[in-house]
Amino acid sequence: MSPYQLGAIIVVLAVIRGLIYLRQRSQKLKLADQPEALARFDGKLKGLNETLDSIIIAGVTALLLINFVVQTFYIPSSSMEPTLKIRDFILVNKFIYRFHPPSRGDIMVFIPPAEAHADGKDYIKRVIGVGGDTIKVEHGKVYRNGEALNEPYVAESIYGDFPEVKVPDGCFFAMGDNRNNSEDSRFWGVVPRKNIVGKAFVIFWPLLPNNFRARVLR
Repeated sequence: MSPYQLGAIIVVLAVIRGLIYLRQRSQKLKLADQPEALARFDGKLKGLNETLDSIIIAGVTALLLINFVVQTFYIPSSSMEPTLKIRDFILVNKFIYRFHPPSRGDIMVFIPPAEAHADGKDYIKRVIGVGGDTIKVEHGKVYRNGEALNEPYVAESIYGDFPEVKVPDGCFFAMGDNRNNSEDSRFWGVVPRKNIVGKAFVIFWPLLPNNFRARVLR
């Protein structure tokens, strides 16, 4: 469910709650001299009012969390395998990067640059380089600042080379873990910090009860 859908539901429920409140006020005026009838009427609506209030409060809380703290994302492609598989559900911390920028190795969700032609979809990739780093791909390995990276999370060696580039300040070079099936910074360029949505930190579905710690993203 998107934040817009959740917001629409909250508005509808709030309108219903308001109509019930107006109905109660009207009945209180009509039954002012009939306390027993008024008590019966209020009793019939008490449970409904409490349920609506609880749902509205929970919805507003969830909306605040989605917009400012934590949001659920669904993995639709294989670009981050084997770390993230198709149909995994993850939690993304949208608050953490208010305090510091993404670090090398972080798995981040972001709005891709226009060159990616993503049609409004968010992307999820791993941060390989930050501002000032030089990145290149040579003989199947990624080199950062001239040193080959140790990447145990990568699915397989990379086909083809990528010429050395320097990451501009305030930008990030991002790549999918499934390097040979990922459209990333090698194709459409770096990610500006303003485009970053948040840091993926845990897979919450499907659960692996006997190995849950392995589902925490590193």
